[in-house]
Amino acid sequence: MYRRRCAPSSTSCASRETPDRHGLAENGQLLALAVYFLRSARTNICAIQHGGNAMPELTDLPAHGDSRVAVAARFMQVVWNGRDSRAVFDLVTEDYLDHAYVPSDARGHAAMVDRFNAAFSETRHEIAHAVAQLDLVILRLCVHARHTGVFRGIAPTGALINVAQYRTFRIRHDVVSEHWALFDTMSLMQQLNALPDPGLACTRG
Repeated sequence: MYRRRCAPSSTSCASRETPDRHGLAENGQLLALAVYFLRSARTNICAIQHGGNAMPELTDLPAHGDSRVAVAARFMQVVWNGRDSRAVFDLVTEDYLDHAYVPSDARGHAAMVDRFNAAFSETRHEIAHAVAQLDLVILRLCVHARHTGVFRGIAPTGALINVAQYRTFRIRHDVVSEHWALFDTMSLMQQLNALPDPGLACTRG
């Protein structure tokens, strides 16, 4: 297991990765999808833009007929938009593996849902784009919420946050068997006034 960090021009990210247990060929396919999304992350997809650069919201996404995408979309709707951490256990396999949260099983995912819900209200996780290949689905999401609880030691600010997120699901028998996540934490902390403008790092006082 190793950690990758990247810093596109307008966002930053950090993710944990593990060696692909299903072979190098599939790993290359997943990498190609990830590169596509990371290249697209050069602009804040969740920002309100008037220049035509924002990704259109696909509100009718599950209706497109791809059962894999429908499974991932249902997971996001029930668990995250429904703020129901217990539903995680009904929507994943018994041997579910989570690469984003600790512990790396359904308990870890449920615990993260509870922590997020304790810190934020009025939450909406909107699917902006989806790609399905083999048994994998990658969702590009816009996370909207209001900061009304303590988050990483930061007292409630009442701020509305608007942050990009990427999730990859492995689908097996119409439920989730594996999950990865990438969240623009730098943007979130800036919106909570918890970090300075990164542009200031290149200026001399």
